[in-house]
Amino acid sequence: MMLNILQELIYAWMGGTVVGDITSADIQEMTYQLCLANSKADIIMFHPKFAKVFAGLQEAEGHKKLFDGDEETFSHYVNTYIDQFGKEYKLVPNRFMPKDAVYFFRASDFTQMVLRAPQRIKLAKEGAFETWMIEMEIGLRLDNPFAAGVLLAKA
Repeated sequence: MMLNILQELIYAWMGGTVVGDITSADIQEMTYQLCLANSKADIIMFHPKFAKVFAGLQEAEGHKKLFDGDEETFSHYVNTYIDQFGKEYKLVPNRFMPKDAVYFFRASDFTQMVLRAPQRIKLAKEGAFETWMIEMEIGLRLDNPFAAGVLLAKA
């Protein structure tokens, strides 16, 4: 329960919206809000679970091109989405991201920050060779949180 509340606060801070099931109306509302915030976001990253939603956008909304029949799965031919303002977004499915989120961002808005300086660690010796490992702790910082958005689907 506490984790869900914390997750919702983080998504709200990043310009996120919590919805039931993600629909084309939710995506259009997010792109509208990003346009008002003067965002330069150009990537929509989603879990493959939402492939049918994005494939359906192309068929039902007619934003890019039509295909023969209804698309049931994400096709690699459908790799862009053009919103109501003419802004083009690249669609990137990512199976390693949370199954309940859709991210809107620009890659250059993220910068790397070093949390712990690099350290050399000597590993076990193999024969006459010495092996070393470089270890450091890093994180990503979003330069402008108003320039990115998150749609979170409630389970």
